[in-house]
Amino acid sequence: LVLIWISYLRHPPHLWKYVWLFRKKRLSEAALYINEWIKSHPDDWKALIMRSDFHLNRGQISEAERDSRMAIKLKPDYHEGYNQLGRSLMIMAQYAEARQAFESAQRLKSNSGYLANLGTTYYRLGDFPAAIKVLTQANRIHLDHQLYNLTAYYFLGRSLENMGEQKKAQDAFKKMKLYGKDIKLYIEQINAAPDYPETVATRSDLAEIQRLL
Repeated sequence: LVLIWISYLRHPPHLWKYVWLFRKKRLSEAALYINEWIKSHPDDWKALIMRSDFHLNRGQISEAERDSRMAIKLKPDYHEGYNQLGRSLMIMAQYAEARQAFESAQRLKSNSGYLANLGTTYYRLGDFPAAIKVLTQANRIHLDHQLYNLTAYYFLGRSLENMGEQKKAQDAFKKMKLYGKDIKLYIEQINAAPDYPETVATRSDLAEIQRLL
């Protein structure tokens, strides 16, 4: 109960109704509420960030990118807007621009999730030394979800392999296995997701992770 209350306190009171509707999976009502709120309060950058996340969860990538860019324009010194933009760009495999967005988020506020996202973009871009540095940092900090730990160690291991560090790569894969108990669920979820470029790449990654477990 305390954790649920904390989840509300992270947001301004005028958006608690939206949070409640979203948590109850009353998504049509949640969308209507936040759309009407933003229509009458177009400068509410926190609401735009929340709607960007809502769009991402529903696979509405262009809308998510639009809202995150609007939020950044209104509040250029707030980290989460850049993280949301990076996530939107990453799904469409626009990795160079996604990297810049994640770098901006990380500069504004150090965060393990931002580090994991940034490390993944470095890996996708073939910048393995940068990926190793950032993913090593991310793995030293508690990540929010087992899937993030699983993929962070996987991309770290793959980056180390590409740099010829086979022993360190095997150590990373060994640690990765600690977070693999729900791999079948993750594969089921990614297979049900729309065929965006990063989704397709992640399907391949999760299949390889399952082989390594």
